[in-house]
Amino acid sequence: MEMYNGEEETLFNETIKENPFKQRAIPRLLSYLFEDKNGEQTVFEVRYFDEDEIFSLFKKVDESQPIEIILRMNEDFSNTRLVLKQGDKEFPIQKIDPENRWKYKKYKSK
Repeated sequence: MEMYNGEEETLFNETIKENPFKQRAIPRLLSYLFEDKNGEQTVFEVRYFDEDEIFSLFKKVDESQPIEIILRMNEDFSNTRLVLKQGDKEFPIQKIDPENRWKYKKYKSK
């Protein structure tokens, strides 16, 4: 992920499990890598958040409480949507391209 203040961070499964919440700046770009039941990996990327929309959404939440950005979709990748979630409140992030995804290809070393 990239943030509007220039910071960048890469999280992997174990990193997320160890410390799911920490203070971060407002995101500018998010990439999700996930695996289906057949082991095929797919990347979904938000490049870039609409600045007005994302800053407006963050103004609606309590910055002292944890915030999640959750990717939701059907098993066949249809109905892709992203929400900003805090407690029981959810705010849809609408200005994204729900089709911005591709198969991830692992590179083999020689």
